[in-house]
Amino acid sequence: IPFVYTVYDLNHKTQQLKHSWRDRRMCDYAEHGIAQLAQHASRIVCVSGQTKRDLLHYYPTIDSSLIQVIYHSIDIHAYDDYRFSPLVQIPPHSAPYILFIGKRKALYKNFKPFLKAIAPLLSDKLHLICL
Repeated sequence: IPFVYTVYDLNHKTQQLKHSWRDRRMCDYAEHGIAQLAQHASRIVCVSGQTKRDLLHYYPTIDSSLIQVIYHSIDIHAYDDYRFSPLVQIPPHSAPYILFIGKRKALYKNFKPFLKAIAPLLSDKLHLICL
């Protein structure tokens, strides 16, 4: 029976996530799990090209011919009769804005460095909207 393994990200390698004991346990689990699962996989699916590059960078013994990138998607025709309504309405703005989507307390989203970098750009002419 073929075994296909999906890798969603390598945040345990690419980000500084070892702040709490839970983070350390998750990172250790991912570290050993990826290496072991990859040894037994007939195919490895990565959800993005960056994830594939990270996987090959951090685990160079994995055979790249086993890896295939398959992006997340939906069947848009399944929703032909469905009217989408956004969960959050962004109020109209007279000025251009930068939209940040994601948890601002999550360290791996790099919100603080992002905010420091764009702070000099923000003014009455450019706003920041966070969802």
